Amino acid sequence: MVSSHFLAKRGSAVSLGALAIAAGFANLPAFAADVEPSGAPVAVLERVRSQNDTGGVRSGAFIFTPYLIGKVAFDDNVYGARVRRSDTIFSVTPGLQFKSDWSRHSLEGEFAIDAIKYARQSKLDHINARIGGVGKFELGSSSNIVIESRFVRSADTVPTTGAASPDGPIVNNTLVEGATFNTRFNRFVWSAGVNWSWSNYENAKSFGVPVDQSFRNGAVTTFTERLGYEISPSTTVFIQPQYNIRRYKNSAYNSEGYRIYGGLSTEMTRLVRGEVYGGYLFQDFASPAIPNVSSYGFGGRIIWYPMERLTVNLNANRDIGDPSALGAPASVNTSFGVQADYEIYHNLVWSVGSTYSIAKYTAPSYTDYTYGANTGLTYYINRNISAVATWNRTWRENAFIFANNYNRNQIAVGLRGQF
Repeated sequence: MVSSHFLAKRGSAVSLGALAIAAGFANLPAFAADVEPSGAPVAVLERVRSQNDTGGVRSGAFIFTPYLIGKVAFDDNVYGARVRRSDTIFSVTPGLQFKSDWSRHSLEGEFAIDAIKYARQSKLDHINARIGGVGKFELGSSSNIVIESRFVRSADTVPTTGAASPDGPIVNNTLVEGATFNTRFNRFVWSAGVNWSWSNYENAKSFGVPVDQSFRNGAVTTFTERLGYEISPSTTVFIQPQYNIRRYKNSAYNSEGYRIYGGLSTEMTRLVRGEVYGGYLFQDFASPAIPNVSSYGFGGRIIWYPMERLTVNLNANRDIGDPSALGAPASVNTSFGVQADYEIYHNLVWSVGSTYSIAKYTAPSYTDYTYGANTGLTYYINRNISAVATWNRTWRENAFIFANNYNRNQIAVGLRGQF
């Protein structure tokens, strides 16, 4: 399912804490239960990780994997601003992952805390946290229900709406709940689900003065249905209507909208598979000061295995965001990404990727552009310890407010130990 989030950050770079949160949940199953085709290739990161996995500590029907991550990073623009301030950042992340070993159902999740310390900009010190899991429960030979629940506390040092020069990180607490029912009958596959996302922003400070962020607090409820037909064992065509309700503390930001997608899920060859879709987007805003938005939409993901040691992921998405300020227009956000993972040796993986996103506004008409590039090496020293070195670069170009343009480099090295 696709959930909408309030206030697209218009290309702001992600903090180390947010990156850690994204990485933490990357190992959880997708919301709508992905299944690898029988005999299909396995992605490099999944294969190398499983080869070097300790298997955790078994307790009854569960396997628990406690871990500890330590990182040192250099950020040459911690605030994502034209006036650059660099700093060295230290982080420690204790965490615990778990997964079930049941014969039919499955349940897995994670709990982790990120303690982040800045060498000079101590006012940016903060603690992130995450806890959540995903369960898949079989309801027979052809039906299942997938349930997701997670809480994330994240902080970003890059200024966003309402705090042009924050004295500290802007903290957001997010709770996500979701459930999807999946079934098949003959060649038809059908799923229906609901996703609820609640956000609560803590107040920021600008030059010592509190800046109220509560206008950003609210919830988004998204209902999604998909009906597909298998035209062959490896290809399914589908139609997917979606309806969302966005409600915020400041009712002027409230809106309702719908999406109608048609798409194709296919294994083109044994080495190429993925899903693409396109359709129509519409968002109706409650405030007459915010124009309604309609546009075409698209998205998808393609996984390509050009060779056994190389996996390439391509993804794209286009959707409607919310306005960044009362009376400002909503944005149409388009993003593209590519990531390649190459297994140099059985325990050494090189990753390289790039992202490109566009946030287009009307009245006044302008466009934000954000470019990203990243590369990194992951070395599995043994079954308990792995090392990582990464570099990320972000460029932002704002055609309306030149002062918001910036570029940012983040270099990090770290160790992960697990039992």
